[in-house]
Amino acid sequence: MNRMVLCGLNGSNTYLTADIAYHADKFDRGFDRLIDIWGADHHGYIARVKASLQALGYDPEKLEVLLGQLVNLLIDGNEVRMGKRKNMVTLDDLIEEVGVDATRYWMCMRNIDITLDFDIELAKRSTDENPVFYVQYAHARVCSILRNAVNEKLNPETGEKSPAPMSEKELEDLLNNFDKNLIAKTADTAKSLILKLEEFKSVISSSAQNRTVYTICRYVQELAQEFHSFYNSNRVIGEDKDLMYARLGLVAAIKITLKNALDILGVSAPERM
Repeated sequence: MNRMVLCGLNGSNTYLTADIAYHADKFDRGFDRLIDIWGADHHGYIARVKASLQALGYDPEKLEVLLGQLVNLLIDGNEVRMGKRKNMVTLDDLIEEVGVDATRYWMCMRNIDITLDFDIELAKRSTDENPVFYVQYAHARVCSILRNAVNEKLNPETGEKSPAPMSEKELEDLLNNFDKNLIAKTADTAKSLILKLEEFKSVISSSAQNRTVYTICRYVQELAQEFHSFYNSNRVIGEDKDLMYARLGLVAAIKITLKNALDILGVSAPERM
């Protein structure tokens, strides 16, 4: 018969005791499913915790444990260790160095089954090579387009102002009562972008069911890429009103989708960068 040590010879509790109490407290507070993320080296610990919970009268199947591989921190291409002891980088150190957004995004953007190489220098860069910056910049750019739709345009050479393409009320009415038939006007130039937007619901559903948060990161990077490509090839605000309305509706859909996805990841969606 296997035995689990809960108390040491000196009377102090083992860490297993604290873990059992932690999970029991969760169940007692009404949670009906617990999902833990542990290091891969804790694989053998799962059975002990579940057996302890079962002994206390809880359903062990309500505890789900995801095992993650290590995170390698890289500075100038050199690996540094992550932890609390001397000569190590703590999570607080990492957040202070690259910020909360970059830390969260980078930690989520790989399957936990794969070792993550966290490039600290790249995570701080404001360039397209930095995934979180690339996605956040796409959101800021769509916000800029929507602002430009209702703002006067200033000619920097002459100082003359051109009237705003539409009023704020017109834009609000357009987006609140958007005619989906207008999207057909963009089909020839934005087909892949539209198809990418349509994937969002299935990506979120699959990510939740399979515990694969990294697929959301991959999706927003692909959506940002599709948007940047579309933006570089097409003028959103132009003379053709129906085409402008259609493209503004498309841009607004991108804004909402990026914002919702980043909210799920706990990453901010800046409107200016």
